[in-house]
Parts: sequence; C-alpha cells; structure tokens
Amino acid sequence: MIILFSGASLACYTQTDSLINIKSSVKGCGTNPEEPSYPGGGEKLYLFISQNFQDSLIQPGTNGRIFMQITVDTSGSIKVGVLHGLNDVLDKEMLRVFSLMPKWIPAEKEGVKVAKTIAMPVRVLSKPKNK
Repeated sequence: MIILFSGASLACYTQTDSLINIKSSVKGCGTNPEEPSYPGGGEKLYLFISQNFQDSLIQPGTNGRIFMQITVDTSGSIKVGVLHGLNDVLDKEMLRVFSLMPKWIPAEKEGVKVAKTIAMPVRVLSKPKNK
C-alpha cells in the first residue's frame, strides 16, 4: 500500500500486493493548523487505512480513483462521503474504513476551531500480473 501526502511518501504493499495511493488535499499532513488533520499525522492515517482496508476486495484489473469528501466538525467528528466512486464494493469499503476512524484534529481560524471539508483522492490498483 502506498499513501502520499503533499510531497511526503510512505510505501508498503498490502498482503495481496494490491496498491492503494492516497493523495490528500490536507497540506502538510497536520502541520498547518488551518487545516484539519488525522491524529498523529499522515503516517498514522496510512497505518490506520492499511490495517483496516479489506484489500481482498480489489479485483484483478482494478485501476482508478475514489474521491472522498471528509467534513471535520469543531469537535473533530467526521462525516464522509464519496464524491466520485470507482465501484460500489470499493466505495462502500472506503466509507466503512473512514467511519471507523477516531476523531480528527479540527481546523482552526484565528485560534478558533472551525468545521472544514476536505477532499482526498484515493487511487486503487490491483496487483500487477506476473508475465
């Protein structure tokens, strides 16, 4: 599994050698208080998704993106939706994984916590076929 956040990258294949690539619109992965962030930053988000995503659902030949919408309220609770999906099975799985997440760190504006919506494209690739 590979997850990329604004220039930083972490790499690991899933148990079935499927590949997931996430590029977040959350700049700096928690270093900018004006943006919401996952507790512990990008590495912890990567770990959470890699431990919870059922990569066995990725069928051979799957290649595309799921565009997730995440609204983080002032308490850190999240509401998620799929802006543009890949297929029903993977869209539902991504929603399931995001619904399991702990509270996020809310965005701040002038020192006051504010609700904010972000987009997170998730690229999904099946295991490359051996030739």
